[in-house]
Amino acid sequence: MEQSWNGYLLDSVETVLKRAGNFIWRGVKTTVSLLTSVYQKGITLCTKEKAELEKRLDRSTQLPQWDIIIRPLTVN
Repeated sequence: MEQSWNGYLLDSVETVLKRAGNFIWRGVKTTVSLLTSVYQKGITLCTKEKAELEKRLDRSTQLPQWDIIIRPLTVN
């Protein structure tokens, strides 16, 4: 998305939502929504939930903590 935003001034929430909403990757258009609630602190995943999430992550061998591809859940 960084390349798509290149040159645009992201000076408001509305601008960011419009730009992100127009993004298409591999023929799939993004779905964008603004979350206004505050995340609760101290929430953790149990071991089983974390293992399921890890199955969707492709970690780089060179930068495993920083370069991660997340395979989204598919909806049929």
